[in-house]
Amino acid sequence: MYVRPEFRGRQIGALVLTELETWARELGYAEYVLETGRRQPAAIRLYENCGYSLIPNYDQYSGVESSICMKKQVALEDKVLA
Repeated sequence: MYVRPEFRGRQIGALVLTELETWARELGYAEYVLETGRRQPAAIRLYENCGYSLIPNYDQYSGVESSICMKKQVALEDKVLA
């Protein structure tokens, strides 16, 4: 995701990430995986503050030195059928 410089510092990235996580949870995903660049310290901080941890680079990012991959594991609540 990208936030234009004049809008940074307003938690827009965190709001977008929260909405994406809500959508993923509604779809039944129990983990979220992302990639960002090593030269994106603000993005890395955001993801760490939101519970993401570093993982080995995956798939197309394997061996790409400029990439950082992260994952967040979440617990899905049991859904009760009405």
